[in-house]
Order: sequence, then C-alpha cells, then structure tokens
Amino acid sequence: MRSKRVRTSVDYNEVDTDTAMSGNEDGSKFVKRARLEEHSLGDSAVKTPRASVSAPIKKSKQQKQPNASTKPKFHYDASRAGFMSLPAEIRLSIYKLVLVKDDCVDFCQRRNFAHSSHFLRLNRVIHEEGAAVLYGSNKFIFAPSKAKAGSLWEERWGWVGYRGIREFLEMIGTQNIASLKTIAMVFYDAAPSDEPKASTEIRRFQNSQDLLSIIDILGTHATGTEMLKLSFTGRSRYHSKSNPATKNFYNLLVRLKADVVTIGKLDIDNSAWGLDPHEDWWTDRRGLRYQDFESNIYESEGDMFIKKITRHIPLNPSMVAQHEKFVADAEAKRTAKLAKFDRLYGGDW
Repeated sequence: MRSKRVRTSVDYNEVDTDTAMSGNEDGSKFVKRARLEEHSLGDSAVKTPRASVSAPIKKSKQQKQPNASTKPKFHYDASRAGFMSLPAEIRLSIYKLVLVKDDCVDFCQRRNFAHSSHFLRLNRVIHEEGAAVLYGSNKFIFAPSKAKAGSLWEERWGWVGYRGIREFLEMIGTQNIASLKTIAMVFYDAAPSDEPKASTEIRRFQNSQDLLSIIDILGTHATGTEMLKLSFTGRSRYHSKSNPATKNFYNLLVRLKADVVTIGKLDIDNSAWGLDPHEDWWTDRRGLRYQDFESNIYESEGDMFIKKITRHIPLNPSMVAQHEKFVADAEAKRTAKLAKFDRLYGGDW
C-alpha cells in the first residue's frame, strides 16, 4: 500500500527573511514556524504541489484629520484695516513715494523708466489712482533716441528716432495720455550717419512721420498738460512758412495746449559752464541738469508758438503764478549779475 504524500505549504508572511537567510542556528526556526499540512492524493481541494504565496494587501490611504496645531495662526479678517481702507490722502502719499522720481523720464538716453509700475496691478482702484500719479507727477522728455535698430538680414540699421515715443503713447492709452502734465519735446534732425540713404531735407524733423504722429496724439488726447517745453535743435533755423512739410508741422503743433509754454534748448550741463542753478533746468539722475539754452528758432516764431499753445484759461492757476514768479526772480538775478560785471570790468567784459 502506497504511503500518503506530505505537502508542505509555506506562509511567507510569517517568515523572518533575515533569520532564514542567515546560516546560524536560528535558521531552524524557519522550519518550525512553517505550517505543515497533509493532503491526500484523493483530495481535489488542492491540486498544486507548489507553495502558495499570499499577495500583498494594499493599505487604503486615509485622509489625515486636520490637527488643531497645524491650522494657520492667522486668517483673513475683513474688519481689519488694509491699504484700501486708508484715507485717500495717505494713499496718494504712498503712490508718490513709490511711483514718482525727481529725475526725468528720458526717451533719448532711455533712463529712469523703472517706477515700480507693477504696484498698479493689484486691483482696478489702485490702477486708476496710481496711474494718474505715475503719468501726472513725473517729467517726460520726448527726445529722439540715437540708438539704431533693424532686422537681422539688414546690412545697415536705421536710427530709432521718435519711434519709441510713438509706441509708448500708443501703449499707455488715451486716459493716461490725458494725465500727462509736464512734457518737454525736442525737435532734432537726423544725422547723415543715422539715415545715410536719406537726403538732407528728408532727415529734418518736420518730415518725421513718427514725430508728426506723436504731435497728433498729444494734440488730441493730452488735455491735462500744465507745463510744455519746446526745444528746436534742428541743423537750420526753423521757419514755419519755408515748405509744405513745415506748414503741416506748424498746423499740428499749435493744436497742443498747456498752461505754461517755454521754448529753449535742453542740453546736458556740466561744471565747465558755471551756469546759475536757479535757472530753468530739468534734473537728470546722474546729478547733471538739462539746462535752458537759446533754441534754434527765430524769436518771432517762438513767441508765436507760445501765444498759440498757451491756454487762455489755465487749468492750474498756481502753476502759472509760480512760473511768473520764477521768471521774474531769474530776470532780477540776471540783471544783478550783469551790473556786477559792469562794475568790475567797466563794460569791457
């Protein structure tokens, strides 16, 4: 009679692998812990002689309950004071500290353009209030850039000129253009090296389409300008009746309106000039000054522009009074300086 076979079923979940693989006496515990099951050949319940291995059970992810210690210590409280709850006067002071600089926004040298304008992106109210301060309290010098730009395949690049100013005005929109209060415009002819393929007449500022577009935009939308300074620095003296292009320039320029209009030449001052710091100047961030010199325009033409552009009813009468006092003080100092030279040199200086 055949003897019954003995089947061994091992539950590997109960096996200490470190102990089983070690070659010491503790390895015998592996056999002792294994459960031995006898199966008869006639039993149909188990038909495989191989050891059965139970599949690993995946543990379900349990959501951690929020602990009182992990909760944020601070939460939003609408009753607490915020920036928008401050009085309008205090918010205006903060806008001026963040957005206004003493230096001019110079398009010629491309300086002083970092004014933390990303502060205006917080919400709509801050944008409307801050934009009026940003564009209304800074001084803008619209002078042509002498930099050159062009496409990669072009052999010679042309000068940027007034293109950057035109793109700037188109970008900021009509509402911000109406907020501009202090503007200086420099009318400059392109040099032969700037536009080598253009003739002398084409290089004059009266023929610059970008400049004409700028004047047209300002004449239409710059309704809040208080101080306007014009500087004619062309290679020849400006005359409004010289040719059709100049007449067109004149018709566009007289559309500009401002409370105070002055005509002079903006230039970088240095210590060699020894000019009176009380004269008309525009601050530059390097500590230099844009000083007022005689402009390249006939005096009668300049007086005509001042008369045409100056508003009859100023938007800011205090600005007009301040300018008149400034002019009177400057004239008195200039007269005193001339009298001093007469006493020292007897009129032979």
